[in-house]
Amino acid sequence: MRISGFDMSTDLTVQEAASVFQQTAASLFTGTAKLSARLRRLTNQLPDAQRVEFFTPLSESPFTAPENDQADYCVGVSIPKAAGSDGGVVIVQLFAWDRGDHRDIRLRSASAIGSSGATRQVLAALSQAYAARDTRLKIQEV
Repeated sequence: MRISGFDMSTDLTVQEAASVFQQTAASLFTGTAKLSARLRRLTNQLPDAQRVEFFTPLSESPFTAPENDQADYCVGVSIPKAAGSDGGVVIVQLFAWDRGDHRDIRLRSASAIGSSGATRQVLAALSQAYAARDTRLKIQEV
């Protein structure tokens, strides 16, 4: 299992960062992915992968910050994948810290060999959405 993601420094507020995450993640579940998820649900291959689902990551998550620097906000999303990627979901977690003059945003996703392409696409779409909203965004791939 490979952990991928981005570390970003932004002028967006934590609320704005959360909104970008929510809107972008929801917009990624369209077309082929939506049709494929419906077909898998109807054939009982993957009954729960029919929509984008948001969740709060557990504190035991391997993506959380060290105890002395807990995120001010965290959210995760499960996005169903299209048919060509063996079904399943892409899970991305966002962690945000309000540092006063800027916010630090951490996007993380775990992927296996068969899901790395879909994971890269989701992470790229999210990072592009942040770049479109903040022209002074600093971003580093991890």
